[in-house]
Amino acid sequence: MTIKYLIVDPSFFTAKKGLKKLTKLQNQIAEYELSKTHASKIKSRKLKVSTTSGGTRTISPAGTGSTRNQTGFTYEELEKHRPTLVLSSVLKALDNLQSGKTNEDDEIKNNQELKEVFKAWGVKDFATRIKDLHHGKELVQFFNENKIKYATENEFKYDPEKIGENCIFREVFDSLGEIGNTIYQQLATCYVNKRNSLIATCNRIFQKYISRLGIVRVWSSSTVGLTAYFFNIGETLTEFAPDIIEYIPPELSAPMVAIAYPVAFSTRRGIQYMRKRRTKQEVEKEKKENFFIKEEIDRECKEKGFLVQAKFPPQMSPYR
Repeated sequence: MTIKYLIVDPSFFTAKKGLKKLTKLQNQIAEYELSKTHASKIKSRKLKVSTTSGGTRTISPAGTGSTRNQTGFTYEELEKHRPTLVLSSVLKALDNLQSGKTNEDDEIKNNQELKEVFKAWGVKDFATRIKDLHHGKELVQFFNENKIKYATENEFKYDPEKIGENCIFREVFDSLGEIGNTIYQQLATCYVNKRNSLIATCNRIFQKYISRLGIVRVWSSSTVGLTAYFFNIGETLTEFAPDIIEYIPPELSAPMVAIAYPVAFSTRRGIQYMRKRRTKQEVEKEKKENFFIKEEIDRECKEKGFLVQAKFPPQMSPYR
């Protein structure tokens, strides 16, 4: 599979250095896509040229023109494989601000929807945060250097009333208040591109709102940093896992493909790494419990959807 769209959570705009973290993730994705096409095996050819002293010296053809980074890829190579960034429609106001279509004092400071989103994602002083983004040139650089689309129903042709066939209805998102539309756009866009899209976040606020919707989280990291998720609904974990296996942490790959257990289901069940010696009765009891847990997880996945946390850099798929 190829990651075509990276759906950007508002956390990257509300957190300090958030946009730099996003660039790092983009580069990781691009580098991985290049490695899959064996670009990492193509090394710069060394050329010998004559010197004035009569000897020779070795140079690389990459010395002129494109500059290669530490991974050996040029900027142009990475640029071709960076995913398109997808923003919630409320963030269009920031693009208008940096391009001069709106001004900071009036339209932005009085944009109630944008203000509510920033507040929900942890910003206490909205005016100051906007000023830092605008006057620090972060917005100009971000919008001018990236391929960007907006997560609207017209752009991505998703159903404005429900996600999936089984399904999550739009009215459920009303429980999230003013920011419900932002979460809906993220999930709906990811769903219609579910095998080539990721939702990227840089704090746990997205997880907090997802838990209110009853969506199953199939991998929960203790870190607070950069996280990317696949989202799906209407399928079981075992049906979806083979398509994204290269992005699944190794400790989850076998359980997910086999019986979709153990997983971090909601916040109640965790991965078990060590066990005591068990009696025959205990083994049989556990088998029955595993069967019912799997059925419960499958039902929740089909009805409410689930998130799978992606691992970066991914593991190379054994099926390639």
